Amino acid sequence: MQCPEDEIVGLAKSKLTGVKNINLDNYSFSMKKLKLYGIKKGETHNVFHIEKNESFLEYFREFLHALGFKKHTTAIELLKLLGDSDDNYSAKKYSDELYQDKYFYFENEEFKIDVFFGKERVIVSIFTSSNNQEKITKLIMNFCEM
Repeated sequence: MQCPEDEIVGLAKSKLTGVKNINLDNYSFSMKKLKLYGIKKGETHNVFHIEKNESFLEYFREFLHALGFKKHTTAIELLKLLGDSDDNYSAKKYSDELYQDKYFYFENEEFKIDVFFGKERVIVSIFTSSNNQEKITKLIMNFCEM
């Protein structure tokens, strides 16, 4: 499921100027929020334990886009288990088993992000400068709740 372009207008402008200008008030997720099981915060490192289900893929892709990652890159990495991009990644249907014990890594100039899909949860580990810590938490809380 793709997020309609008009819903990410606020983010599109912020991506051009970097993470520092993200306006979280212009963006909201329309699907049910995922359960956030735990957070560990450090000066330059955050770890989030998040409910695992099909919605996570779309939520997390939008999260990565807000942090400046390209849509093409996130689709290739996160959706490759679902099949070929020529078939719009629909060769296989999402299942928890398909995304079990899988690891993904994303990096740009400001962020290093590890994502591990376990049996029931997704663990997201983010390294960045201390200046970005609050922004990351706010973005995560757009699609998660305690």
